[in-house]
Amino acid sequence: MDFQRATQLYLWSVPMVSMAEWQAAHEETFGIETGEIVVYQTFPEKLGILTANATTPYIIGFFDLAKTGPVVVEMPAGEAAGFADDIWQRPIVDMGQTGPDEGLGGTYCIYGPGQKGLILKNTKKCEYRVPSTTFNVFWGFRSLNSDKT
Repeated sequence: MDFQRATQLYLWSVPMVSMAEWQAAHEETFGIETGEIVVYQTFPEKLGILTANATTPYIIGFFDLAKTGPVVVEMPAGEAAGFADDIWQRPIVDMGQTGPDEGLGGTYCIYGPGQKGLILKNTKKCEYRVPSTTFNVFWGFRSLNSDKT
């Protein structure tokens, strides 16, 4: 019984532990703060990302909403797709062509537990209010090339 429970605990924690480790690696390797981005452009830069395309640039970052409070993300119009996940790798929102703005661009306000009232005070324009179940948020963007060749 102990082995089975230990195995279940391990499997349960893998999504959160891997995201927390990636967040720590971003901060340590690149010397960045919460909310700053890392651009992955070359194939060697993407070797640690399991599902990355070799030729697609990725813009990736983490927010710690406990430190920053709610965060405003301006998604520009155009051929791009973005997302935000909570620390458990559960989807919070899709942005760009795959999201509610459908590629027309929009302002996304992402807030953590207990922070809903803060977005009303601190943002003038908030087209999409997005609650996160955790304070740590993983987010990323990529271009969607219209070249059919």
